[in-house]
Amino acid sequence: MAFLKNIRVQAALVFLIAVLQYANTANHDYAWDDAIVITENSRVKQGLKDIPELFKNKKSNETENHYGYRPIALLSFATDVQFFGMDPHAAHRVNIFLYGLLSVIVLVFLHRLFPEMVAGNFLVALLFVVHPIHSEVVANIKSRDEILALGFGLLGLMSYAKAISGGKWWHYLVSLLFMVLGFLSKESAVTLIGVAFILPWVLLDPQDHLGNLKKTLPLFIFLIFALVLRALVYSDLFFESNDFELQEKGLFLEDGYVGNPLFAASTSERLATAVYLAGYFVYRFVVPYPLVHDYSYSQFAVRSFGDPMVWLAAIVLLVAVVVSIRGVLKRKPYGIGLIIFLLTGSIYLHLVQIAPDIFAERFLFAPSLGLCVALLSLFTFEVTKKWSGVVILVVMIPLFGYGVYRNKAWKDNRTLLETDLPKLENCVRANYNYALLLHREYYSLPEPKRPEAAKKVLHYYERTLQLTDRLFNVYIDLGSAYMEFGYPNKGKAVFEAAIEEYPDLSMPYVQMGKYYMSFQEYAKAIPYFQHAIKNGSTNSDFYYLLSICLFNSGWYDDAIERLETGEKLGTSSASYFELMAKLYMKVGETGKALSAIDRGLAIYPGNAGLVALRRQIGS
Repeated sequence: MAFLKNIRVQAALVFLIAVLQYANTANHDYAWDDAIVITENSRVKQGLKDIPELFKNKKSNETENHYGYRPIALLSFATDVQFFGMDPHAAHRVNIFLYGLLSVIVLVFLHRLFPEMVAGNFLVALLFVVHPIHSEVVANIKSRDEILALGFGLLGLMSYAKAISGGKWWHYLVSLLFMVLGFLSKESAVTLIGVAFILPWVLLDPQDHLGNLKKTLPLFIFLIFALVLRALVYSDLFFESNDFELQEKGLFLEDGYVGNPLFAASTSERLATAVYLAGYFVYRFVVPYPLVHDYSYSQFAVRSFGDPMVWLAAIVLLVAVVVSIRGVLKRKPYGIGLIIFLLTGSIYLHLVQIAPDIFAERFLFAPSLGLCVALLSLFTFEVTKKWSGVVILVVMIPLFGYGVYRNKAWKDNRTLLETDLPKLENCVRANYNYALLLHREYYSLPEPKRPEAAKKVLHYYERTLQLTDRLFNVYIDLGSAYMEFGYPNKGKAVFEAAIEEYPDLSMPYVQMGKYYMSFQEYAKAIPYFQHAIKNGSTNSDFYYLLSICLFNSGWYDDAIERLETGEKLGTSSASYFELMAKLYMKVGETGKALSAIDRGLAIYPGNAGLVALRRQIGS
């Protein structure tokens, strides 16, 4: 087996096993967060036609803008579209290839840090490759940002290691370039700059304190550069947010609670949860079962210092910190590994900034590498080094098998939700997303199957609302579903509850107005649309709905006045001008009616309804 000591052979095997581990995802569809970066992302779907647009930092209520500033990741998705079109199979294969490439980078990184541990590096790299906690990262196309961030980050660390070990000055620039590319792939890569601070004490003479300190000076420049870059992308030059516009329109601005209940937690609870998470990371690395795609409310609870598990996690964290410092001073793999784990995991403890999700398996991608590195120390202790290789190989077999099995769940949204829902009975997002999926599929079902399907849709909407009253959209969707499926009184009750819970928003009032419109009780609908306009004065759609009710109530002049006001705010459909033209005709203003149609055709050229109406009026 001497050939296994050849690093090129090791690299080929690591790459091959990484590809085999995820080969069964090659024909998967888009799933879960892929909508954010691909299927509902207008910038990515146009390929490489407008690359500068991919580098803008946009935040809005649209799905495509629920993403951090990760232009390199977006650029990679746009490149997929440019060369392969909207093909999920091709995108999955790119993910598999990049993961294989990352696996080789991990192996080379280990050999760079521990050149004397040839066999151990190979086995630990394999352990990282087959660990099933990585299923989300590779099987979910969106999580390619994790692969890119860690890959570029490790290349940056190796370039920095080369620079401080007698390399040229330009190795520092190469290191900075890779670090920036990692940061622009996903912000969490900034923690690898922290990892770089320990490299002089690991690779150089540990007694040369002054010399090692000097070697870290470029890293302070790296950190400053990263901070300046972050400030720049959130400036007016790159950052675009429509939060103020949403508020003016009376629309809902998600407070983040459902994804991460820490948004409503006290400082004490945030600290306790951070401590618990640090311990939980270790637990999930050791026991990666069962895996699920969503840990949002109320799947993962906020913790307090009255919880014994928090104190157990505190002990684990304290031991990890002490042992890591001791290990680094002694230049032991366990010290370096634990430092990597602590630093890369720290960004997911929600201490500096609360993330959209309280926990996700992808959070462990980089930290798990640190724990794998720590296991290299098994090869250095007399007590364990004889059997450590055998133990790791034995452990890898079930890990590989479970990883391959877990990949199947990521085939598409339906498979993912139906696989995980038995384990996510109390998860708000899982129940809500399943309701949405069933509701979309309802319309393609044959008529005989629809009644039973409607009951299932309502069940999961109702379950969502039972779990929380802090997910606004479920009020609107459940109420609308009740109306659609023949339970108008239940729909009205839900809309009334939404008004009570969210009195400052417009949509609950709009839905109540539509409820009365469905029974042609236009006079009763009018005050609700008026209230919607009060909360969202810049939304022309509300003026349009109010005008319909005024029109059908015989108040033509008032209806015209509302439409004229709304038109100044911008219209969303040609029907706006059709209604306006009909109203002008009702009051005998033929010229104004024709003018309204012409304005509509200027915005919606060739619209059949407007063209037909113009011919009718003109004749």
